[in-house]
Amino acid sequence: MMDLVILIGLGGLLLAAEIFIPGGIAGLIGIACLIGAVIVGFLDYGPEIGALILACVFLFLIIGIGLWAKYFHLTPIAKALTDKGVIGGASIDDRTEELLGAQGEAISALRPCGMAKINDTRVDVVAESGMIDQGEIVKVVAVEGFRVVVQRLESKSNKETTAVQESTS
Repeated sequence: MMDLVILIGLGGLLLAAEIFIPGGIAGLIGIACLIGAVIVGFLDYGPEIGALILACVFLFLIIGIGLWAKYFHLTPIAKALTDKGVIGGASIDDRTEELLGAQGEAISALRPCGMAKINDTRVDVVAESGMIDQGEIVKVVAVEGFRVVVQRLESKSNKETTAVQESTS
């Protein structure tokens, strides 16, 4: 009877250890111990005790999986392993509010994707329509998850023309 207790206890401990030791080896060995306990129960103690052990092992696994699914995400281990939706120090929602409506300059040609400097930060952007040349002024019109959509506000040639007109006045 002691061998059953040892196999079931070891199996449970190894399955629990799988949370801390990723890779599946501890879990597989734990399941093998539980299967071994069921086999020992059938061979050494007959079909009635074997069936009882099998039912207890299934009950143990179902309760364990249920408790794990319900409470594991609340543990410090799970919180350390899960994504918090943070990109570059700010959440996606914070980034949306910060970027929407902001103006910047295309620091590469947008064909239609490229880089722009918005709020003193380099941002991967997508042109809303057409291509935008390097140096043109752009405005953020949409932020869809990781996709930042911009449109041309002022072309490079308009800036140069304005600068020439101001210098001649």
